[in-house]
Amino acid sequence: NPAFDGWVLEMDLLYQVHRAAKGLQPLKLTIQNNEKTWPAGRVYFFDAVGDVDAAFIIDVGTWLIPTKFNQGGYDLVGIFPGLKAVFVQVTRSDNHDIKCIYVHEMMVHLVSWGVLQMEFYFVRPGDKVN
Repeated sequence: NPAFDGWVLEMDLLYQVHRAAKGLQPLKLTIQNNEKTWPAGRVYFFDAVGDVDAAFIIDVGTWLIPTKFNQGGYDLVGIFPGLKAVFVQVTRSDNHDIKCIYVHEMMVHLVSWGVLQMEFYFVRPGDKVN
């Protein structure tokens, strides 16, 4: 079942983020055949973007994770050095809808907090990368 496989992939990435935030392991991903270590310091769950406290999230390594699954915009947002936000969408599918309203809402808040650089990554299992 592809939908279930995608859900398992997403839960695995969230688990890896939690372990990295606790200092149990580095958060490593392979991007275009290069292994990258992403910062991970703490995890912040939120229901609505307006609930996120800017003073809390601006630290490098903070991961923002919406509690509403299937909102369609992104699965998590990380704060990287240089106040760069990295949006991550996890999928096993060959294509994936992005509901830009959710991404835009978060971008507006991030810019108001001083974040001026943003990147977007799709995380897929190694056998599905093209």
